[in-house]
Amino acid sequence: MRLNEELNRNVLKICRKIAGSNEIVGICVCGLAALENAPKREVDVDVLAVIRDFQPRILVYAKPLNKNSLVVSAVDQWVFEKDVEKALIGEVVAEKILFAYHAIANEEYFAKHEVAAKKRVVRELLENLIIEYPELSRELLIEPEYFLYESVTRRAKLFPLAIHSFVCMLKEREKRRLMEGFEKAFEILEKEGVIEFDEGYIRITEKLVRKTGRIKMQMLSFFKNFQKAFFGYTLGLLPKTINAFSQYREKLLKPYSNADEEKLFRLLENPRKHVYVSTPLGKVSLADRTDIQDFARKLVSDEKGFTVETEDIGGILNDVYLIRIKEDTHERKMVAKRFMDWQNFKWFSLALWSLGTQTFAVQGLSRLEREYAINKLLQSQNFHVPKILHVSMEKRLLFREYVEGKKLTEVIKRIFKAEYRKEITDELKIIEKVGGEMARIHALGVSLGDTKPENIMVSEGEIFFLDLEQASRNGNQPWDIAEFLYYAGHYASLTTKVKTVRWLTQAFIRGYLNAGGKPLNVEKAASPLYTKVFSIFTLPNVLFAISNLCKEAVKKENVSLGES
Repeated sequence: MRLNEELNRNVLKICRKIAGSNEIVGICVCGLAALENAPKREVDVDVLAVIRDFQPRILVYAKPLNKNSLVVSAVDQWVFEKDVEKALIGEVVAEKILFAYHAIANEEYFAKHEVAAKKRVVRELLENLIIEYPELSRELLIEPEYFLYESVTRRAKLFPLAIHSFVCMLKEREKRRLMEGFEKAFEILEKEGVIEFDEGYIRITEKLVRKTGRIKMQMLSFFKNFQKAFFGYTLGLLPKTINAFSQYREKLLKPYSNADEEKLFRLLENPRKHVYVSTPLGKVSLADRTDIQDFARKLVSDEKGFTVETEDIGGILNDVYLIRIKEDTHERKMVAKRFMDWQNFKWFSLALWSLGTQTFAVQGLSRLEREYAINKLLQSQNFHVPKILHVSMEKRLLFREYVEGKKLTEVIKRIFKAEYRKEITDELKIIEKVGGEMARIHALGVSLGDTKPENIMVSEGEIFFLDLEQASRNGNQPWDIAEFLYYAGHYASLTTKVKTVRWLTQAFIRGYLNAGGKPLNVEKAASPLYTKVFSIFTLPNVLFAISNLCKEAVKKENVSLGES
């Protein structure tokens, strides 16, 4: 409903009366009344008036007008522009031009600030994605519509009864109009290096990921959400309170007044349907809710001619299953891993053991996104990791290929049983290769986070790192070395000869340093900061031998570097 001439004149007259002698910078009609094809039922007219040097800074004026109610939000120009630029008052006035509006005075002014407001909102939403998915954010493929739907959803959470208005605004024709401002904002952000386009999808650039300090942005995000809720309640709801006497507003809200919030939110599209990650089987949205049976059906040609068998294959802190999909005589194996939140005693023990040495990702979603993102990174650099087949963020499920081979623990146990070095030449070469692979991963700026030997597989002579849920960029690389060596040492018994521990440690360090690993990482792994963590389950003489070898290896490396 666009204003007719008479209503238009009345709006201008009231705005001039409110402004007094001050200059009116611009006037626009917002919300349902601004839609070309507004609902047939009567709607109130929501007006935004921007006034230069307006005192008080913001004022809400309401009055009956013909069959409608007129609500004018009058705001000082400086306050409005700061709300657009920095959400100074929680977007109480800026949000009026984020969605449907129709300018009746100074259209160019509102168009300019609409783009500015949407640019800020897009950047905030990108930063929120980085906060939520610090590793995965680099891999996300975002449809442009996500920013509109996410903006709508966030505001609907504050005012659930406004959902029907948003539903009207998101009809195809109106949605195209709303997206125009976002598209102009995308162009600016692309030039600034904040985003880049990839076949119609938006990607977050490494520049923005690095710039977004995680702790700082978490606090900022919390503050902004609180600020928006506070001002939205005190100022945004004020017109509704003043205008509660309107029978037409009661008519408008009546169909929704008895609906619970969950039902109301079903009217809105889930924004996460517009954010994807890539898998070998195609793109998967963050809203995907695929379970084990659903995924099995995607992989077989005949829904009736297959069976799915699941076997619990362990996992202390996660549910891990071996899945066998049998179709006629063909069998396909894969692994499904469900990432649970660590809130039990086992997690407490792990945190206590490593206190002050290593921090762990605790939330299931955080560990899932790390595993996916670092797996993709290592795979792109030709490292051997299990191929991820599917991921469901909603179900906290990750499906990956099953790797045939032997666990590194078998190799380590054979080394510790040996009498002579020549008996285990092949085994020591495998350990040396593990050290070399770890060094090359560290050269990418990545730490693996959980390098227990049981998380490493040997398949057809290649080293596979299976568990990447604690992996991250710029993490604790000395921890990787310490955990691998000292945890390997816990397989040594009282009858194990210390020389076998030395052989294993020397092979690993040789592989690590020869592949370009930093000597400082090896030196740090020798410190009490790390040995104390593993002293609970690794024999003291074994810890001592490994620690001393790390120190000796670094000294020899320093001497050779000096001589060269």
